Amino acid sequence: MRYFKDNTNQLYAYEDGLLTSTEKQIQVDAAQVAYDADNSDENLAVLQSAQSIRVYIKDDLTALSETDYQAAIAPTDEQKRATTAATLRSQRDELVDRVSREINRRWDIGEDISAWQAYRVALRHLPEQDGFPFTVSWPDAPGDFTGK
Repeated sequence: MRYFKDNTNQLYAYEDGLLTSTEKQIQVDAAQVAYDADNSDENLAVLQSAQSIRVYIKDDLTALSETDYQAAIAPTDEQKRATTAATLRSQRDELVDRVSREINRRWDIGEDISAWQAYRVALRHLPEQDGFPFTVSWPDAPGDFTGK
């Protein structure tokens, strides 16, 4: 692969073998010089082949190394934080739903639900912890779940 960026830092990746119009012109010029030197059928075929190359890569792009391209597409710290936070919130939300069902089941049979309610509140406050989302202390459930 060949990697490029434009003046707005938009990234491009192209298969090897594709050329810019400048690179194509260099090949055509070289083939023309060779053909002008001896007018051979072989050099004519090379010239015609070079002239028929399709250009897919814009000329106003800056080439990037594989390392620079990988660095450019790597998520920023803020993107990592947002992704990790979203994942944890999703996990927390699923657990809050499960706890809510547990509270309803226990309420229906007349059990004390205050510990489960406190657990649900602690889960809801998870994003307010210092270090969230990279350092999280999950609260302990007050008991075993009785259902799904």
